Amino acid sequence: MCELPIIHYLCTALESGYYRIDDCREWADKVILNYKVEDIAIWVFDVAFATSEQQFYAAVWEQKSQEVFYDSTWYCNADVIAGYYYLLYCENKMTVVELIDRLREEDDNACGGNLYDNTIFHDTIFSIKYDTYTDEKQKEKIYQKSFENIKELLFSMSLIATQQQNRLKLYCESI
Repeated sequence: MCELPIIHYLCTALESGYYRIDDCREWADKVILNYKVEDIAIWVFDVAFATSEQQFYAAVWEQKSQEVFYDSTWYCNADVIAGYYYLLYCENKMTVVELIDRLREEDDNACGGNLYDNTIFHDTIFSIKYDTYTDEKQKEKIYQKSFENIKELLFSMSLIATQQQNRLKLYCESI
């Protein structure tokens, strides 16, 4: 069995906004509480004490650069971040307007992501004339209609994000 790129998963959750620094610290605390101190990597302790994103990234940088992606653990960061956005929407932590706006901001065909290469997604996201709506209710209605066109695609991306969340939880229990 190959090792999981657990730090990459943790970083992706943070980059998407699904996790905050406090969530990363809580995750590290769970790891620390569940295992003998000598079995825990130093970077986990550093994450537990990180109070900013800068401290978090400093804590994981060396280990993150050593993590290896295998065919079974490779993922496109942009797709997973879109999946996390969808999870935030499903958990009522993001409105449909925020979801679509964030997806528009994240569009990067250079990353090779499946979502941003999808014609339906691209055409749907960029057909919205978001700057022409002055009425918030009208904007919400148009965004909701557009969202319905890409909901299935976002759901598939959220499956990857959910898998990563499950692996982060299991990591706390199975070091």
